[in-house]
Amino acid sequence: MNRLFYFLGLIIPIPLFFDLYSLSFFVHPLTHNVGKGIPYNYFAGSYAAVFAPVPIGIITFGLVALLTVFSIKEKIHAISLEALTLAFFLMFFTLLSVLKIGAIKTLMLLFPFLCMYFVIVLTKNMRAYEKICSGYVVSFLFFVSLHVLSTLYFNINGIKDSFFLFNSIFGIQLYQALVSYSAVLSYAAVTLTIFATYKSNYSQRIPIYFFVFIILFLLSLGQRKAVLLDIGMLFLLLLAFNFIRFVCTSKIKKTHVVILFLFPILLFVLLTFTEFSNRAISWEVIKAQRGHHYTIFFNLIADADLSQVLFGHGGSWGGFSNFYLEMIYRLGFLGFLLYVIAFLIGLIIVRKHIKYLFNFNSYDNYFLLWFWFTILTVVLSNVFNMNLQLPYYSMNFTMIMMVFLYRTKTISNQR
Repeated sequence: MNRLFYFLGLIIPIPLFFDLYSLSFFVHPLTHNVGKGIPYNYFAGSYAAVFAPVPIGIITFGLVALLTVFSIKEKIHAISLEALTLAFFLMFFTLLSVLKIGAIKTLMLLFPFLCMYFVIVLTKNMRAYEKICSGYVVSFLFFVSLHVLSTLYFNINGIKDSFFLFNSIFGIQLYQALVSYSAVLSYAAVTLTIFATYKSNYSQRIPIYFFVFIILFLLSLGQRKAVLLDIGMLFLLLLAFNFIRFVCTSKIKKTHVVILFLFPILLFVLLTFTEFSNRAISWEVIKAQRGHHYTIFFNLIADADLSQVLFGHGGSWGGFSNFYLEMIYRLGFLGFLLYVIAFLIGLIIVRKHIKYLFNFNSYDNYFLLWFWFTILTVVLSNVFNMNLQLPYYSMNFTMIMMVFLYRTKTISNQR
């Protein structure tokens, strides 16, 4: 059984997708001239065709849930008030969502709740938790290394198209490379940076910083501005934490000072010597790319009747490139509130199980830094990209959090 859980951990970070409509894998060669304005297909079918991509790592989350159902030995005497409330909100949200945007999109929106259940399940089986985390780390680092080797291989052979290099591994396209894949890499890079501060031995930090470096190298090829947003958030959080620490104790942690000193150098390197230097990055550019979405949204809401404001307009999904605007417009303010309240209740339930499993020290600055960064990156990233509805993002985001907790917190003796 331990080998099974280890294998299940291995398949989660694999960026391979299966189409539910065509019943085929999204495996498509990507030619190196696609970055020059030449369109390309996402897989063997047409880009414009209807498809429902599912990452193969979803097998792990579904199978773990099933194994838990069959392995429950003790009887459930009572269901908590939080669980009943969560079920109530999700029931009404699901009904509204299916009617407005269809079953497939509803399942995608509900997937983060499966991730929450996945965490709760593994807190009851520490051995499975360890094995899945171990398998995940090995697989994640392997594919990052494979991607870097792919870029080096094509560079040696004279292919330097950054679009091609980031969106494929040895010529095989990475589906959602510029969205969920890049978001996962960005969160992993910052988490590894914070994790390095947990290590007191500098020799242990070197391999961690090495992988942070190669992840940032890959992200520079993708040229996603959300990466710079994550780096900027970490920088501001470090400033705030060090300021509060200085005010309260008149002490500043040396590691944080070093990182703060390195941030301006890192941003300078990224913006000057990488592919980011080829893109205009300014508030005016960002406003031009996303600002019209807000104008369209507010105009549509202003012209909507009361039922549309409350229950949404329905229709296709994804036009606003903003998770919150999309939710409010398609499902109305009622649907948005149902989802947000259910999400917060789910987090409260998960927190109870995690707090029971691990010993938490409120004076762990590295943990508080990671905790607030995690909250901010979820909240802000969904303003510019609709990450929360992407199963690959939710799965890997969950696993990175689980690995971080397992590698930094002490297991509680109360279990």
